[in-house]
Amino acid sequence: MMRFARILFLGMVVVGLMAGSAFAATGIGNTTGVANTAVTVATELVGTSAGYSIADDGTVFYAGTNAFVQNDVITFTLANVALYDAAFSLCKTASAVAQADYIGSVDATNGVSTLVFRVAAAGIPAATEIFIAGAASCIAEAAYTTGTQKLSVKFPQLTSAASATISAAAVFGTGTSIPGATAAAVNLYTVANQYAATVTNKVDVIDFSNDMKKILVLGAGTGVLLDTGNAFTLTSAALGKTHTLIATDKMDLTISGSMSGISRICWNDAACASSSTKRFVSVDANTQTYSVLFSTAALTDFSTLAITFVFDGTTPLTGRNYTVTAVMNLTGANELDRTLLSASNYLELDLNAYQAICPFVKYNAAPAVQTIVRLSSTYISSGTVANVVKGSVLCASGTASVVTLGTITPGTTFTILASDIVTAAGATCIPAATALGGFPVTFTVNAPAVNVAGVATVSQPEGLRGSPMKSNNTGFSEYVY
Repeated sequence: MMRFARILFLGMVVVGLMAGSAFAATGIGNTTGVANTAVTVATELVGTSAGYSIADDGTVFYAGTNAFVQNDVITFTLANVALYDAAFSLCKTASAVAQADYIGSVDATNGVSTLVFRVAAAGIPAATEIFIAGAASCIAEAAYTTGTQKLSVKFPQLTSAASATISAAAVFGTGTSIPGATAAAVNLYTVANQYAATVTNKVDVIDFSNDMKKILVLGAGTGVLLDTGNAFTLTSAALGKTHTLIATDKMDLTISGSMSGISRICWNDAACASSSTKRFVSVDANTQTYSVLFSTAALTDFSTLAITFVFDGTTPLTGRNYTVTAVMNLTGANELDRTLLSASNYLELDLNAYQAICPFVKYNAAPAVQTIVRLSSTYISSGTVANVVKGSVLCASGTASVVTLGTITPGTTFTILASDIVTAAGATCIPAATALGGFPVTFTVNAPAVNVAGVATVSQPEGLRGSPMKSNNTGFSEYVY
């Protein structure tokens, strides 16, 4: 959502403009005691369609030592902002009479906007305090710093430390430039991050000994089905001008990654029971979301935020990454959302093993058709499960079955026949029709991927032919025929 708020430009910026033949420029500067560069605005309020009041002061234009006369034209140029108001007036303190007729504006897409005024019949006396109001007429107000008439602008997408400026120039009514009638650009505001978030990626290891159905939460033992996650830190800077959260503002969290084997994900709920009210909602097979109202969660709560993953314990897990996106959803009128984290790495599941998927494993007794997978390993270890080979099969019922197929002797070829897999998984899992049509099998060898190689072929009456097998060998996927 985006908020347009009124903004009476910063800090009594002075435009020293003088009109008539005796015109001489004195430039733009700050009045005594005002430091415009110290004003900051939170970047979540910066956007292509948002305006926000960054100051309770006004931009005041002094007419200078000489008066402006009728038909003199004053043009104000704003850089890095766009105009929001539909009407504009050039007003002075304690007067409801407009000092100039509004001619028009240019609201360009390149971040430069202009406002053009033609001085009215009465002219503008010397040293008159004049300012721009975002309205069709002026209101007599005692002080420009506390008045209600302000100029609204739309901030572009600026990064921290970016700034916006204003400059001015005047010409005679004939259009001829008034010698020296320019005022160099001065800074209106600078931008700083009010909110920021950081996250440190966490790594868990998939447990081979549990048929890749559980994880080893580092430092927490084996066979764990629950990972209580890692916190990301949300900070709020002490700025001169800041945004105040309202009751309906919220943090939108999105977790992206394979949801295969995931029962549920919860925010700030270490138990993450099935009845949890803090469960993420599934959007699709790779996305879950959750929104946290700031009215129910203090800003400081996010400094210890943890996202808990619960694994189902029955689905074999594959190596994967989970990312988190955190967006401050600001719900005030015309307010712009602020993205704090964008697909930042949050959790990584690693399987320190060789994996290959053969998408079309086939078997038929007569005529004889059989896929043959050959594996070899150079990994030497005293571990009892080193080089053990397992096959993960998606059964006809939709459930997964993991079968142990044997152990590779380093330096030799280990052969797996499709009939071995069908026998181990059982006819209920792999009916004859499924076996003949072909079924996918993921082979996992408990050895570093760089130490293992594999190839698949199909034996059939017509002879041998290659069969695709996609592996994670050498850290990238490849097809071997």
